[in-house]
This record gives sequence, C-alpha cells and structure tokens, in this order.
Amino acid sequence: MTRMPADPPIEETNKPAVANTTAVTSNTVIANTTSSTSRDYAGSVISPAEEPTIQDAAVAKALVKLRAEQAKHNFEIQNEHWLKAYWRPMMGWLYMFICFMDFIGFPVMSWMAPVVYKAFGITYAYTAWQPITLLGGGMVHMSFGAVLGITAWARGVEKTKGQ
Repeated sequence: MTRMPADPPIEETNKPAVANTTAVTSNTVIANTTSSTSRDYAGSVISPAEEPTIQDAAVAKALVKLRAEQAKHNFEIQNEHWLKAYWRPMMGWLYMFICFMDFIGFPVMSWMAPVVYKAFGITYAYTAWQPITLLGGGMVHMSFGAVLGITAWARGVEKTKGQ
C-alpha cells in the first residue's frame, strides 16, 4: 500500500483575506473595505466588511448619476398630489365595492328583510333583488372595464419606460 504525502502546512495569519473586487448593481457599488459601519443607498446598516467603496472613476460617476436619478424620481413621487397618485387604485376598490354590493350585499339583505320584519311582527313579501348595474345593458361594467383596463395598460407602459 502506498502512502500519500501529507499536505503542506497551512500558515495561519491574523489578517483576514480581503477580496479586491467590485460589483455594480442598480442601487449600489459593493466591495470589501475596513472602515466603520455605515448605511447603503437603501438606508440599511451594513457591516464594515460590506461597505460600498468606489475604486474606479467611471463607476463613481455612474453611481452618482444613478443616485441622482433615483432621488429625483422619489422627489417627484412624493410631490405628487395624493389624488393623482392613488386614483387608479381607488377606482379599482370602488368598482369592487359596487360589484360586491350589487351582487352579494343587497341580495343577502333582500333575503334577510322578511326574516327581520317578521321578528318585529311586520308582514313583508319577499322581493328578489335586481342588480342595478345590469340595467341599461351593463354600461356601468363596460365603463369601469374600459377605464380600469386602459389606465392599467398606460401604467404598465409608464413603468416600462421608467417614469
């Protein structure tokens, strides 16, 4: 049986191995460093070993430009009036509420009305609920569908363009 030679001894040092690499993402430049704890672009605390450093002038310029664009976008969003910013979701919630009440809420109330009236000694004949939004050929549903559909499409186009 042959004997395998032993591995050479490993020298241990007190210095940690530090990679000298830089990765560029959409929000930060990440590299290893040894300075004190700080915050990255998103505001979360990062350890000294993960603190962003800038090792290249071109990367620094790109990072500054990216951060300026992001700050400008965030400022524009914050300065937008709440009604302008949230009218699309409000339209969606309003339409859901209208559909819920017209197809679930009011029919249940019409079923329960004779029971409640009978408890108070009032005789009441059951009258089936007729959905109000279906009168006139369902124009309410077509209108909401058009408005919500077109605005959802337009918002998707805005997001893909980065606005």
